[in-house]
Amino acid sequence: MSYFLVMVKVTYDNIFLIANGDFPAHITLLRKKLMHARSVGAEISDRNFAAIVLNSLPSTWNSIVATVFEHGSSSEIIAKLHAWWLRVYKN
Repeated sequence: MSYFLVMVKVTYDNIFLIANGDFPAHITLLRKKLMHARSVGAEISDRNFAAIVLNSLPSTWNSIVATVFEHGSSSEIIAKLHAWWLRVYKN
């Protein structure tokens, strides 16, 4: 793995949502990192990005994470996670 790809991985490995954190802001940050990584040559598939999103969530999200990974694109997964976040943390 090249130095560049290692740095992309390290960047994503250090971004986590705190338990009661702002999910939309977290996704915005991850998408910005994705756009930057792709702009400098990283090949991150939609499926890999979905995995990055799910791996960045706290363990309190495990019940929803287990149900969404196999269901669609990263955008669809994020939409389901966002709906869950609104129901659990914003009501």
